[in-house]
Amino acid sequence: MKRPPTPRPTDDEDAHLIRAVLGGRKELFQRPIEKYQAKLYAFGLRLCPEAGDAEEMVQDAFFQTYRFLPQFRFESRFKTCLYRIAGHLKACQHCRICLAMRKGSLEPLRGIPPPDLPERLRKKLKKTASS
Repeated sequence: MKRPPTPRPTDDEDAHLIRAVLGGRKELFQRPIEKYQAKLYAFGLRLCPEAGDAEEMVQDAFFQTYRFLPQFRFESRFKTCLYRIAGHLKACQHCRICLAMRKGSLEPLRGIPPPDLPERLRKKLKKTASS
């Protein structure tokens, strides 16, 4: 019987940044935002029919990624994790819209409260979403 392959830990630039963020240097999370925001937005435009939806997906993806960062196991690249979260957010949004349409109300579409991010990062994300 074959054993599944052992996951290889990643040791790239992003992994070093994430370890630093987890070690208390939260301001360093700005670097992956700057690095991936344009690419993630392009990904969002392929998933979302409206540019505003793509912008919201990007912002939510960074918020959720930051929120769950302590659970990141370094078995895959940070970029992979970010894109999976973004794709999952889009799928969840689609399910909420379908559910709301069935119930005849858009009430379930209200946003999730944002995680505890430093104020500087909140401003940066807002600026990114509006540009």
